[in-house]
Amino acid sequence: MPCPTCDAWTNLSGCRRSLCLSPLVGTTLLGVAHPLDVQRADKVTPMDTDKLQLASDDDFKSIDFEHKISNSKTVSLHDICAQFRQAMSEAEALGESVAYRVYRVLFEVTSYYFNPDDKAEPYSPMMQMDGKRSAIPSDFSREQSRVLASIGSQVKHSAVRARLSDVGWLADRRNHLAATTAIEAFVDTVEEMMAGRLAPEAEEPTFRWHDARRFLARALVIGRASGWDKPAVARAKAVLASLRADAFRVGDQGAFAGYAALDLAQGVSDTAQIATEAEAMAASTEGSPYQTAEFWMMAARAHQRSRNEEAAARCQIAASEAHVRFAEASPGSALMATHHLTHAIELLRGVPKRLRPPGRVEALGASLVRRQADIRDEMATVTRPIDLGDIVEQTIAAFKDASLSQCLARFATLDNVIARVDLEKQALEQARQSPFASIFAGSQHDREGKVVARTGSSDFAAAPEGDALKSEISRRLGLDRHIIVPGCIEPARMFIHNTHSIAANDLAPILFHSPFVPEDRRHTFSVGFQRMFAGDYMSAAYFLIPQIENSIRYLLKQAGQDVSIINANQTQEDIGLSALLGRLRPQLENVVGQDIAFYLEMLFDFRGGPNLRNTITHGLMDDDQFWSIDTRYGCWFVYFLTCACLLPHWNEVFRDE
Repeated sequence: MPCPTCDAWTNLSGCRRSLCLSPLVGTTLLGVAHPLDVQRADKVTPMDTDKLQLASDDDFKSIDFEHKISNSKTVSLHDICAQFRQAMSEAEALGESVAYRVYRVLFEVTSYYFNPDDKAEPYSPMMQMDGKRSAIPSDFSREQSRVLASIGSQVKHSAVRARLSDVGWLADRRNHLAATTAIEAFVDTVEEMMAGRLAPEAEEPTFRWHDARRFLARALVIGRASGWDKPAVARAKAVLASLRADAFRVGDQGAFAGYAALDLAQGVSDTAQIATEAEAMAASTEGSPYQTAEFWMMAARAHQRSRNEEAAARCQIAASEAHVRFAEASPGSALMATHHLTHAIELLRGVPKRLRPPGRVEALGASLVRRQADIRDEMATVTRPIDLGDIVEQTIAAFKDASLSQCLARFATLDNVIARVDLEKQALEQARQSPFASIFAGSQHDREGKVVARTGSSDFAAAPEGDALKSEISRRLGLDRHIIVPGCIEPARMFIHNTHSIAANDLAPILFHSPFVPEDRRHTFSVGFQRMFAGDYMSAAYFLIPQIENSIRYLLKQAGQDVSIINANQTQEDIGLSALLGRLRPQLENVVGQDIAFYLEMLFDFRGGPNLRNTITHGLMDDDQFWSIDTRYGCWFVYFLTCACLLPHWNEVFRDE
């Protein structure tokens, strides 16, 4: 069907001319703002900052704000934040501007998300959505931060005193009084909580040591930056060492792990003592291989700090063997077993070869391969029926009365190249709607069970980025292909094959005029396309997909770009696809556009996607995979690239038809 705007042929999704043609003649989208920028806290518009007026020293002195939290007996600032919010609303309703300013500032300061393990940004927005976020420390003026530091030292509630002083110190690192006050207040909070005068954030026993570790971690970070030898820092060190020793004495594994890891990271106690305690804890947890491995690795790190290489190697080997036991204890799950065998091998390889058991890495590698063979049996196919009948009928109807040349043109327009910025926006929106999905790391396995790609986990509040973002985009594109291939590409291909006899002469005008096809590869492309239209995707894939790399080099050469490298031995070789899509990405985008370059990466080179080029050229594709959705789409995409820039001139290309 013709596009009502430009008369170009369009598929069911709408006109593709501006998406598939303009990039090939040099139009790019580099001027469009990257969607990840709008997810970063420092790029998002704060919520209602126009109402965040300065609350002065005199304002705070005139309001007995502590009365509002006098009955609070918890370290949780969430509860205190709610009380300040209520007081703020009441003051606003009564028109009490001074009280409103004070409670608004206190509400915002206590609303931060506390992440003490992030030394650079310990306080981040509690909420972030739709281009807006809640407050962060940098929203306050320097004067407001100074006021907070000033009044913070006078606050009775230790957790609130710590927060106000810390925020004041973050704004002015030269304010040593605020730093000292914050350190002492964090330690006070820990001691009051351990004595039972303040409740932890939750009633579970684990939250007591968890909260204590977080407060001490922040106190020690401030101490590192403001003066490691100050009395306040010495007190924080002593409390941490005491809590670690108490946890070890009573055998509290979780508390000891938390305190000892912090102690070791900050260099508070004697590392040899921590190593001894960690080894003892490892020996006491033999029934739980995972915890055992964690304690053995803690002991190994402590021995490394003590420069005891042999003891560190011994403990790391013990950690490796704990993972092996975990794998052996999981006979019903090959995925679980291979996960732990992989960790065991990784830990063993971290031990100097002269100190590791001879042949042990090789033996574990053989076990890993054996268990990987069983992974496929654990996999299940998740299906969701979709009625593509209407799409198939519309596709066939669009080809029924068309000549062969028109069919060949319309076949190249069966799918749209979606702009990269739109793909990223869709992936980010999906992550926003399903935030828990990004918390868990993922892995992708081949048919033999080998891990071919990994996706790391991300912070709950953070937007996915890097390979995590690409993996989500690849997943969404894969779902789209499961509609496009059976609904559009295959019905159209079968109609053309059954109605017209595709011969080399029929394809010759396309291959002769296409800038994507080098002169010496025209016959290769011709045979590949004939095989594709005949439904022989095994032959078509071998003919067409490896040509992607050479055609990209050909396009870059025509643009004046050198696509070879000189090796150290003074020999030359052509640049491979990964380097073309990596090191020469800007030059490639200047030729084909950002969107098509991204599709090339997602379809042919990204390890978290189909990775068709590497799978085929390295002989990793089995017989069934040649007829997979991805392979068939890959062959069609080569045809699209061949035809794309010819579509506006199709009648001239086939003028002798």
